[in-house]
Amino acid sequence: MLQASRALMFAKGYRPLSREHHVAVVSFMQAVYSAKIGSNLIRAFDNARKRRNQSWCDQAGSISSDQAENLVKVAEIFVSRAGELLKA
Repeated sequence: MLQASRALMFAKGYRPLSREHHVAVVSFMQAVYSAKIGSNLIRAFDNARKRRNQSWCDQAGSISSDQAENLVKVAEIFVSRAGELLKA
C-alpha cells in the first residue's frame, strides 16, 4: 500500500521528503484520494503502517495471523484501486 501510494504521489508531482515520510504519504492519500480510494482503505493503510512500526520495534505478536490475512485482502483492493487511478 505504501508503494502504491507513493506511485500516486509521484504521478501528481509530489515526493514525501520529511523525516516522517510514511505519515506524509498517508496524509497525502487522505487529502487527495480519500473519495477515489475510500477513506476506510486509507485508514486501514494507516493502521497497517502503525502496526508495522510496532513489529519493527520487536513487539512480537503485535500482528495476529488473522489480522495479517485480512490486511493482505485489504491491500489487494487498495493496490488494485491505485493501479486503476494510475492508468486513468
